[in-house]
Order: sequence, then C-alpha cells, then structure tokens
Amino acid sequence: MRIQAFELWNLESALRTAIEREQLQLCYQPIIDLNTQRIQRFEALIRWEHPTQGWVSPSRFIPLAEESGLIVDLDRWVFKTACETIHQWQTATGHTAQINVNVSARHFTEGNLLDSMRRAMLPAQIPTNSLCLEITDGSLLDDPCAVVSTLDQLKALGIDIAIDDFGTGYASLSYLQDLPLDILKIDGYFIQMMESKSSEIVKTIIGLGHNLGLSVTAEQVETLSQYRELRKLGCDTAQGYLLSQPVPIVDAQNLLNAEVIVSR
Repeated sequence: MRIQAFELWNLESALRTAIEREQLQLCYQPIIDLNTQRIQRFEALIRWEHPTQGWVSPSRFIPLAEESGLIVDLDRWVFKTACETIHQWQTATGHTAQINVNVSARHFTEGNLLDSMRRAMLPAQIPTNSLCLEITDGSLLDDPCAVVSTLDQLKALGIDIAIDDFGTGYASLSYLQDLPLDILKIDGYFIQMMESKSSEIVKTIIGLGHNLGLSVTAEQVETLSQYRELRKLGCDTAQGYLLSQPVPIVDAQNLLNAEVIVSR
C-alpha cells in the first residue's frame, strides 16, 4: 500500500508539472454525418506521454486528476488548446471546424466554467458555435439547478451541449427536458450489444432523442454491420475506430480537407 501510494503521489506530481508546462497533447476523433458521410465535427481526446513511463492511459490519469482536484486545470488546458486548434484549422483550410470537449462535473462546483470558456474562446477569436461541451449525467448529482443555470448561460453564448455516455449512468429522463441540450450520445455499450443481442434499445434511444429535437451520435462504432444498422435506424452521426481512431492535429486537419471520409 505504501508503494502504491508513493507511485500515485509521483504520478500526480508529474501530471501537475505536465499541465503547468503544457506537455500534454490533444488528439481528435472525427464524428461522421451518417447521411453525407462527411466529417461533421471532432471530439478532442487528451493524451499524456510521461517522460519515463511513456504513454499513460487516460483511464489512469483522468481519475487521478479528478481525485486530486487537478481536473479543473486540465479542463482549462483542453478548452484553450481546442480553441487554438479551431483557429489554426480555420486559418489553414478556410473551414470552421467544430470540436467537442469533455468537461468534468467538478468544474461546475469548483471552477467557474463560464469564465473558463470565455477565457479560452476570446483570445482565439473563434465562433462560439464551433465548440460543444460534453457532460455526463453525473454532473447533475450535486447541484442540478446550478448546472442548468450554467449551461443556460453557455447556451446563450452559442455553445452546443451534448450529454455523453447516455444510458449507463444516473440516467434520469427528466434532465433531457431540463437541460438545454443539442446532442445525445449513445454509450458504446449499447452499440456493441446490437450484434450479440438486439438493436431495440439503440432504436428507442434514437427515437427518444429525435422526439426531443436532439441530434443523436453513436459512440464506439467498430464494425461495418453496426455502421449500416445505425444508418438504417436513422442515427445522425457516429464515431469509432471503424471510421477513424483519434489522430494528431495535422492528420485531423488533412481529414478536414477531405471531401468524404467513408464510403460504406
């Protein structure tokens, strides 16, 4: 236990340094419009190469950032970097790309999320509708009223709001009406389940999202049969390794210039 505690302390210290010195990276996974088969937007996904341990899995360092309170600073770095990327792509390609960024539930209670977003967007001089915040339903547990108020203010700025990992968390249907949502993202568990069991749950979630006026995105699409079934069910967009893995900024810019990314 002492050895594990020491290793965690070392990792936390290294992560703090990486955030302060901007030694992290963002990769970008395309989200594809299933009707046009073109890129609609990207999701920014954080990566960290430790100076001695090599690549550290996000499943390891993000929970550590949550527990230590570093997650708010990590969020701010992601917001800033994503906004700079949008500006860079717009300058290089003439396209106004849209990027989804994930936000921690702790940012609603321990950080001024509205101020964090403004500080990221203003220097980059990007259109506010080029950003989309992905939140999980766990964000609502501590203070739902405060979360709704903050999201309303972000929505007023023109920022899109997506609910991530729908169907596996707190999953109260009431927040679908209470929150100013634009996008509902189906958790990858249900996408994988389509092949071994049934697509009825996915079909139901898509119908629910559309009835509420939301765009629906399928996550973790990994097989051609999943892709074709999602198109048949009327899902709006999809992301996953079948379409593209998360790629570095330059590769994402090249994909942005491509007319069509998939032909399935």
